[in-house]
Amino acid sequence: MGLYCTFLLVGAVVLSGVLSGCATTSGGTTSAPDVGPVLSSEYGNTGTVSVSSNLPKVDVVVPVFDPNLPKDSDTWEKQGIFPELRRAESNRFALKMKSAIEDTHAFGVVRVVPNSTATGDLYVVGKIIQSNGEDVKINITVADISGKQWFTKDFTHRAKEGFHKNIRNKGKDAYDPVFEKAAAYIVKKLNKRKSAELERLRLLAEIRFGSSLSQETFSRYLKTEGGRVNLAAVPAGDDPALQRIKPIRVRDQLFIDRMQTHYADFDQKMDDSYLVWQQQSLVGGESRQESKNKGPGSGGSG
Repeated sequence: MGLYCTFLLVGAVVLSGVLSGCATTSGGTTSAPDVGPVLSSEYGNTGTVSVSSNLPKVDVVVPVFDPNLPKDSDTWEKQGIFPELRRAESNRFALKMKSAIEDTHAFGVVRVVPNSTATGDLYVVGKIIQSNGEDVKINITVADISGKQWFTKDFTHRAKEGFHKNIRNKGKDAYDPVFEKAAAYIVKKLNKRKSAELERLRLLAEIRFGSSLSQETFSRYLKTEGGRVNLAAVPAGDDPALQRIKPIRVRDQLFIDRMQTHYADFDQKMDDSYLVWQQQSLVGGESRQESKNKGPGSGGSG
């Protein structure tokens, strides 16, 4: 399996590091993530998804997943973790999560970003718990721009025996169902929100973006309590400061949109090799399980 990992990552590791940006490399807590832009002064089986048609479309950001690498490198081999493979997966999984969310048609624009300091209405923060070709387990924490945590939950999936032998599965990722499950659950939580709440999130995102550029100008509209950021006042629609930051935010969004091409190119380049690794890992796991079931001295004909 090490051979496949090496083959997979020779051309991908450098790009993975660039795209990962400031993503953490160790496990974190399950508390609400610190999401949103920083103030200017701080610089230095899934089933069908039923979507409420009355809700406004909020924009979603998906930071590169936390690869969740143990700090002690000696434990990597014991747990069957290949560090560079896991780092590559942190980019791939974020893109998979983005695609699954888009397929629900319940949200506005969905973007993969290097970390949680990007501006968005909703943040889908993922961490890789397990990935061995057969079993995949991810933790997903969803929080809005105010810092309010919607939920944190683990999602698991086991690839079916013989998945890769089915010609209909050629080119498919055996892990796809885990992201579809997570996306369906996010929609379930979204449907419980009120339109007015989601509209305020969109305005809050805009003002927090402005505060990242000029804290003095926009701080009067914000209040921070208990780690949460909410609206203290609502600016007039023709507020000059708000109008000035709108085109800046558009350019910021266009820059992030261009980044999506790089993430997609990275994923496409590693796709074939990654699917080979998945297949070989699943076959190897099945063989080991068969040997374990037979046990020593079980014998056989011949």
